[in-house]
Amino acid sequence: MTKKTVLQKGILTVTGGNEKYYEFVIQKLLNSLHQYKYDEEGKIEGLIRMVHNKCLGTSLSKLGLDSGTLKKVIDYMNQHLGAFRIELLSLKNVKVELLDDNKFKKIRL
Repeated sequence: MTKKTVLQKGILTVTGGNEKYYEFVIQKLLNSLHQYKYDEEGKIEGLIRMVHNKCLGTSLSKLGLDSGTLKKVIDYMNQHLGAFRIELLSLKNVKVELLDDNKFKKIRL
């Protein structure tokens, strides 16, 4: 069993233990990060907004998800930027450097 991240624990709390939301949001986070060029800086709030838009562009009902709970997940990420920042640093497929409280930069692996 793998250790849960702070963000994962928070999302599980707001969704009543539904793992699908965490997996879905992380998939959309990786998709969003792939749109950034290497060494391109971005704002964390902008990245969360991009993740949210990608989530809304998906048929949630087909995945057994609903928009109300998804909104709670996005609100959680916006309110707990520290947990989101830790999650960015723990990603395996994409390397991110945190520049300050609100900025990040995608770097080469």
